[in-house]
Amino acid sequence: MSSKKKLVRVAQRFSLLFASGIVAFFAAEVILAAAGFPTDVLLRVGHPPNMDERRKNLDFEYVFRTNSQGLREREIPLTNTSEAIRVFISGDSFTEGIGVPDNERFTRILEQMLSRTERSVTCINGGLSGTGPWQYGSLFLRVGLKYSPEVLFVCLYPNDVANTPYNSDTARLDHFLIYKPNGSVKRLVCRLLPRIYTLLKRIQSDRDYRKRTRTRDFLATIAAEARTRGISEEKIQAWQSSIPQELWQAVNRGEMDGYLLSYGLLYPEYWTDSLDISRPIAQQKYENMTTILSDLTRRARDREVKVGLIYCPCRYQYEHSSHDDTDPMKIGGACIRYDWLHGKAELQGRIEAWAATNAVPFLDLTPVFRVAAEHGQKTNWEIDGHWNPVGHELAAKAIADWAQDCNIIDKETNKADVGDGQ
Repeated sequence: MSSKKKLVRVAQRFSLLFASGIVAFFAAEVILAAAGFPTDVLLRVGHPPNMDERRKNLDFEYVFRTNSQGLREREIPLTNTSEAIRVFISGDSFTEGIGVPDNERFTRILEQMLSRTERSVTCINGGLSGTGPWQYGSLFLRVGLKYSPEVLFVCLYPNDVANTPYNSDTARLDHFLIYKPNGSVKRLVCRLLPRIYTLLKRIQSDRDYRKRTRTRDFLATIAAEARTRGISEEKIQAWQSSIPQELWQAVNRGEMDGYLLSYGLLYPEYWTDSLDISRPIAQQKYENMTTILSDLTRRARDREVKVGLIYCPCRYQYEHSSHDDTDPMKIGGACIRYDWLHGKAELQGRIEAWAATNAVPFLDLTPVFRVAAEHGQKTNWEIDGHWNPVGHELAAKAIADWAQDCNIIDKETNKADVGDGQ
């Protein structure tokens, strides 16, 4: 057989194989469509429903459960058949209550403190760890509103600035609900085979998440990521040598969150961007964050939901020991400033002004936690850094007093009055 005929036969086989692959993809698309598989890649706005697992790290061990709506909350009927006032509480991992049993979180304690003989209150925990306002705001819109709450508390943590997207074109909640592919080829595949594309994107997302959170070689994983970001080998090696063996081994065992150590290399300005808003990129992120908060507030008010804003300080603003060289963030090389322990950070002043401008009742928990620290109370887990049960109880008491003072919970309070900041 001549070489020309061989090439023709190979080409025919390749064409047949290619055509068969295309037919198989379209057949799979039809099957997925018949099964009701979505055509859009929805960004993460909640936990998987009905989770039940035991979580453990160097500081704590607790049971993590979610309800049918993907909230770390007990099962609550979507329809409110009682006279209870429903308060949906949005926020990140501090609201979710990492490291603390369900009944010891501030949301559950707050529910007990706000309830009276003549007035029952149900607090619904809408915390979502590792997120910022765009995700937990979307969670309120897609899940929280199902519960028909009368009140929304937004619990803002300083790193919400760093966790807000930089792209100003997408600084609205609508744009964060659906992943939009970049590049002409991806857009073409998404248009022709939307369900196949969604399935592949889910598989990729799950793989990337496991790689980031369940690595068995933390130092090598972070070093590889640093190289993709153009960080020098000298800095990478210096960072690797600075991490104590017992800590990186704990990360490899799944007993410590690696971000506490990695941000010093990958994002050393994480806290200065959040608290000082000192760089242009931080300024853009802050503007995007307040745009999202304004959008969330407007949408809540459109549904006659009253909104309150609570500032939850990071421990670098009140806990002196967090500035010791044993702090995981400092060990990793993150920039931490001692003067955050006193006065107001730039973020605090700005967010308080935003609340006043938008007539949103505002509570800053920083003074309460500073007083507790001065009296020797330990409100945070030593290594992990989240609130321990003492911190949750302290927050619940302060929020309950504030809510009572501004009358945001009472049903008879006119929504327009609360909206006007009265």
